[in-house]
Amino acid sequence: MSIELGEIIFMRTKNKSLILIIAVLMLLVSLAGCSNQSTEAEVKTITDMAGRTVEIPVEVANVYCADPMSAITMYTLAPEKLLGWCYQMNDAELAYINEAYQELPVFGMNDNINYEAVISADPDVAVLTGKVSDALIEKADKMQETLGIPVVVIENGLLSTPDIY
Repeated sequence: MSIELGEIIFMRTKNKSLILIIAVLMLLVSLAGCSNQSTEAEVKTITDMAGRTVEIPVEVANVYCADPMSAITMYTLAPEKLLGWCYQMNDAELAYINEAYQELPVFGMNDNINYEAVISADPDVAVLTGKVSDALIEKADKMQETLGIPVVVIENGLLSTPDIY
């Protein structure tokens, strides 16, 4: 049984092609697996203080605070994530705010929120505080729909303060 040179070259080329195809398939499968894992890891599901289930990003870079209580709470927890203020502070209030955060944009509150400005600032999440009620939950749901981002409700009662921090 003799094998000619042409057959050997054909077999080597065929083996190399097969190895290349297997390598490409393995790469695609591993990349697809990585893609699914990172998508799952990008968000997490939480239950806010109103009992609402909310999906938020795992990494939050900036937060829109829809009311004074949430803004001050965010300022005390992670000021670098504060997107802006909901009202223009007076000099007495500004005396307690670090200069680096005094000139953040003002987005408004209640019926005077500038939703276009908030959306263009591209927050990751919004925070809304108040006494948990059906009206507050409805407000949070409406805000979430309008902004297109998760809105987390925080109970603003004094007894809830330890749970916030």
